[in-house]
Amino acid sequence: MSNAIPAEINPKGYGHILDMLEDAVATYGDKPAYTSILQTFTYAQFGQMVDDFSSYLASLEGLEPGDRVMVDGQRFIMKAREFKNMTGLNEGLAIKTTQAVTLGTAVVTVGIVFWFLNKTRTGKSMRAFSDNEDLALLSGINPDRVVMIAWIMTAALATIAGTLYGLDKSFKPFVYLQLLLPIFAAAIVGGVGNPLGAIAGGFVIAFSELFVTFAYKRVVTYMVPESMAPEGLVQILSTDYKFAVSFMILVIVLLVKPTGIFSGKSL
Repeated sequence: MSNAIPAEINPKGYGHILDMLEDAVATYGDKPAYTSILQTFTYAQFGQMVDDFSSYLASLEGLEPGDRVMVDGQRFIMKAREFKNMTGLNEGLAIKTTQAVTLGTAVVTVGIVFWFLNKTRTGKSMRAFSDNEDLALLSGINPDRVVMIAWIMTAALATIAGTLYGLDKSFKPFVYLQLLLPIFAAAIVGGVGNPLGAIAGGFVIAFSELFVTFAYKRVVTYMVPESMAPEGLVQILSTDYKFAVSFMILVIVLLVKPTGIFSGKSL
């Protein structure tokens, strides 16, 4: 048959993938293209769906090359161009939906944890057991129950944190290996056993890594004459040494103040 669907298509005969798609739709329009969920679509139906989706994208205002559009929500709450037009500044600021979700979830989660630790009987028992195990046992606190609840809370918080990280970055099997040292350093720097210290330590580690590995080329370019503008990235350390920053801060804190910023437990 002259219009039989070939097993392979030579892409060299087309200038663009759209040309290949249009040729396939015109040539094999009434033939099945693919089957999904027990429903078969012909090339003509597939071409129509592509045209409909293209029309939808064309109807979106401010869509730029590289933008991602999902049917379950927009990727950006505010785009860089919108920020420039709104503020009149030369530099843009983009706020992604995932960032807003992460921030909101983090604030709510931290609030719930603090309420639980300070207002509930179980939370107070956990704090008492953490401060003085012997005195907590004399007060009738069940250590097994405290440990069990602590592990449940740890698992829940780790699950929430991992999900939020994956929303903004990506889900990979061994991504935790890159996060263990900064997390451990943040807990030590802030003070072991102190929730506020863990939050403060996280900010210290994050901003320290950013400060040391940030590319200051654009900042220096604004401050010096054009003839003196640097050609390199102007970094204190390469981003390859980001985790070394966490390790250095951890060592310094252990040597100078082992109890951390908020004077938690010493190791």
